[in-house]
Amino acid sequence: MKLGTLAIVGVGLIGGSIGKAVKERGIAGRVVGIETNSDSAQWALENGLIDEVTAQVPDDAELVALCMPSDLVAEWVVALRQHPATLFDVGSVKGPIIEAIAASQPVPSTFVPCHPVSGSERSGPQAADAALFDGCTVVVTPLQQTSDHAQQACCEFWQALGAGVVRMQPDAHDAALAVTSHLPHLLAFAFM
Repeated sequence: MKLGTLAIVGVGLIGGSIGKAVKERGIAGRVVGIETNSDSAQWALENGLIDEVTAQVPDDAELVALCMPSDLVAEWVVALRQHPATLFDVGSVKGPIIEAIAASQPVPSTFVPCHPVSGSERSGPQAADAALFDGCTVVVTPLQQTSDHAQQACCEFWQALGAGVVRMQPDAHDAALAVTSHLPHLLAFAFM
């Protein structure tokens, strides 16, 4: 896979790791970062995770990685509904994001909900790791209206980063994660 321009909204741990992996593997000619934290944006730029910082997604972006907290994803998807790029998020829950988008308009066919089952106890672009997605599983949860082109572009992107891709329905994903991820955290907190 070779992209012209990749836009990453949020260059923290996940977004920064995507940028670093893309740059090291030569997957995109240009990696643009959109980041509200100016210190994080500057660090990501100075350390080669991204090529430039912009205030908005450039018109020529082919793929847009929405790497912000889940409660902000819907706002970005709605704002980018007319953009021709394939959009994907990295949130650990899908239902609330999809419901929030659908509350204001139909979910665009260019949006592919995703969840890379990967991470670190560290955060911020300083924790970015180009190998974070090597061998990890990315759950892709396309919607009925998600275009085949968007699904294929998204799956090929994750595979180019070294991840394996599994497709699930969004509600099945959320149910599985509630049992395997969120419940153990709740129990550990309760025991403390």
